[in-house]
Amino acid sequence: SGTAVTLAYYLFVDSYDPRAGADTLKVQVDSGSGFVTLATIDNTGWDDTYHRQTVDLTSYAGSDITLRFLGTENATQLTRFLLDDVSITQG
Repeated sequence: SGTAVTLAYYLFVDSYDPRAGADTLKVQVDSGSGFVTLATIDNTGWDDTYHRQTVDLTSYAGSDITLRFLGTENATQLTRFLLDDVSITQG
């Protein structure tokens, strides 16, 4: 089996919208065939601190990829998805 490859980041969600799923942050990867969603985070259930999140990228090891964080917000109440210390590690 191959060596594990992991995307790690810290996420702080600041939302004034109490409706679950009203606003989302998607972690997406494109290896040449279009973007695929690896994780979806919604706006509810967060406290006032950063939380470490991880996504397994092992299946993309050795490939050229494009990563993106895609935030979607409705037009009613503010949600902020704040990212820090984004890294990719192998091993």
